[in-house]
Amino acid sequence: LKSENVIHCAGVRPPIRLPQLEQGLSTGKFGCIKIYLGYVPHFANDPIYEPVYKLAEKYQVPVVFHTGDTLDPNARVKFADPLPVDDVAVKYRKINFVIAHCGNPWIETAAEIAYKNENVYLDGSAFLVGDLDQMPQDKVDMLVVKPLHWIFNFVENPKKLMFGTDYPLTRVKSYIEPFKRAIPSQYWKDVFHDNAARVFKFKK
Repeated sequence: LKSENVIHCAGVRPPIRLPQLEQGLSTGKFGCIKIYLGYVPHFANDPIYEPVYKLAEKYQVPVVFHTGDTLDPNARVKFADPLPVDDVAVKYRKINFVIAHCGNPWIETAAEIAYKNENVYLDGSAFLVGDLDQMPQDKVDMLVVKPLHWIFNFVENPKKLMFGTDYPLTRVKSYIEPFKRAIPSQYWKDVFHDNAARVFKFKK
C-alpha cells in the first residue's frame, strides 16, 4: 500500500523476532518500526533494542516510540519517559526517530529532545481521546491547543511536529480544528502533510 501512502510499522515487543523483522523491512512490508515504551518495561536506550536500531539504520526506516500516558493500568509509566530517547538519537544519527504523543505529559522533555537532535521528530497525537467535539472547549484548549502551541514554538522548527490522532482512540475530524488553532496557518502544510511525507518517505 505504499503507493497509496499507507505505511505499516513493525510493532516490536520482546521477545524480538529479528529474522522476521528484517524480512519485513527488506521486502518493504514494513516502512517503519514502533517500540511500545511503557507497555513494555524497557527504556528506549535498553540494550535489548540495539539490534532493532541497527536494522532501522541498515534499511533507513524511522523508529516511532510510544511515550507518555498509557491506557493500560498494568503498564509501567516510568519506561514511557521520552528522556532516554536522547541517548539513542545521539548514538544513531542516521536514523529518524519519532516521539509519539510528544511524551505527554512530559512535553517539555520531548520538545527539548526534538529541539536538540536533528534526527528527532514529534507526533502530536492523542493529547485527548474520544470525540473532542463533545468535550468542553476550555478543556480542549487547555489540554490540546495550549501544549501543542507551546511545543511548536519551543522547538523553533516547523519541520519537527506532525499531526496525528491515534485513531480510533481519537476521532480524526474533531482533532483537526484544535490542532490548527495551535499552529500558525502558514505552517499547516508542513505539520499536516509535508513533515510526515518526508520522515516516512511518502510520495508527495
